Amino acid sequence: MNVWIVNPYATPRGFGGGMRHVGLSDHLSRMGVGVVLVSSDFNHLSKRSMRGELHLEGVSRTISEHDGIRFLWLKGLRYRGNGVRRLINMFDFAMKVISLGVPRGENRPDTVVGSSLHLPGAVAAYLLARRWRARFVLEVRDLWPESLVELAGMGRWHPFVLMNDWLARFLYRRSKVVITSMPLAEDRIRERGATPETRFFWIPNGCEVDRWCGGSPVIRMGGVSSFVLNYAGSLGHSNVVEELLAACRILKKEGRAEGLEVRIMGDGPDRPKLEEMAEADGLNFVHFEGRKSRDEAMKRLREGDASVLLIRPSAIYRWGYSMSKLADYMLAGRPVIASEVSPYRPVIDAGCGLHYQAGNPESLADCVWKLMRLPTGERERMGSRGVLYAKQNFDFEVLARRFKEALEAAA
Repeated sequence: MNVWIVNPYATPRGFGGGMRHVGLSDHLSRMGVGVVLVSSDFNHLSKRSMRGELHLEGVSRTISEHDGIRFLWLKGLRYRGNGVRRLINMFDFAMKVISLGVPRGENRPDTVVGSSLHLPGAVAAYLLARRWRARFVLEVRDLWPESLVELAGMGRWHPFVLMNDWLARFLYRRSKVVITSMPLAEDRIRERGATPETRFFWIPNGCEVDRWCGGSPVIRMGGVSSFVLNYAGSLGHSNVVEELLAACRILKKEGRAEGLEVRIMGDGPDRPKLEEMAEADGLNFVHFEGRKSRDEAMKRLREGDASVLLIRPSAIYRWGYSMSKLADYMLAGRPVIASEVSPYRPVIDAGCGLHYQAGNPESLADCVWKLMRLPTGERERMGSRGVLYAKQNFDFEVLARRFKEALEAAA
C-alpha cells in the first residue's frame, strides 16, 4: 500500500509543529505501508522557509527523507499573520498539489489522505486522487467553518466562512472514509453531508511512547514546601493563560502560594501582555521559559509535580477536542489539571487528575491547592494512571494500526 498524506504544515522532528503525521508515518512504514508526506517548505509556526535548514534544492518540488520519513516539499508562499497572503498561500499550495506528478523513483499512491488543517489543501488532495484514480480518505482535524465562527469570532455570512462551509460540505458528501481527531464529531459531519455509508474512524493526536516513556523521576515529597506546576503550549487567545495567572493571584492573596513555582513553556502573541500581568501582580514564582524543543519540554514536564491544560470555553468543544499537549502531559507521569469544556473528559476517564470550571480562576486555584496538599503516593498513582491511559489511547503505534485500518476500509 502506498499512501500520500497531504498536510501543508507537516514538518520533521525538531522544526516545531505537530508530530501527528510524523509519528503515524513512522509506525505505518514499519507495518509495510509506504508513506509520503506532502507539505509546504514554508514553516507555519516560525514563518520562514525550511529549505536552507533541510538543504533542499532551489526548485518548486523536492523529495527528501528525515528520520526515515519521506517528504514531498512544495515551495510555499511566505506570509505573516492571518491576512490575504495566508489565504493566497492556501490556494497556491492547493494548485501545486492538484498539478503534482509522481517524482522519479517514487511509487504512485493508491490512496491519498487530505487533512483538513485547511480545506483548499484537502480538496486538492481529493482532486489529485480522482485524477490518479486513487482512493481518497478525508482527515478532519478542525471543523470548518465552525472553528472560524466559534473560535475566531467571524460572522456566519463572512465570505471566508461561506467558502469554508461550501468546501466542507463538498468533501463530506464525497468521502467514503473519514478520520476525525475529535471523538464526538461524527454526528455533526453526517448532518452536513456525509452519507449513511461513510465509515468513521476516531484517531486522536498522539505521543511517542517508545521515545518518551521510562526513567521518570519520582515525584517529590508532598505538602506545600515545594510544588512545580507546568504549562506547555502556545501563548495565544485560545489557551487562556491569563486564567492561570489569575489563579496564581488568588493563591498569593490568600497565602496559599508558598512553595509554588509555575513554569510557562511556550511563545505566542500574548506573551508580552502576560509577562506584564505577572510582573504587575508581583507573581515572582511564575517563570516564562520561552519555546522549548520537544525533548526539553518533556524533560521539564517530568521534573515537575503537575501540569495544567488551559482551554478557552467554546461551543465547538461539544464535539470533543484532541490536543497533543494532553498526551504529552499524561505520558510525563504527572497529575493533570484540565479545563472542563466538553462532554469528552479524558483526564477524568483516566483518573489522572482534576477538572476545574473553565473561566473560573477560583476553581483553578482550588485544584492547584488540592494537588499541593495531596499525599505523594496519591499523586504518584494519578501520574501512573495517566501513563497507562496514554499508552492505551494515544500511543502512535496504537493509532497507526487504526489509521491502517481506515486506509484498508477505503479499499
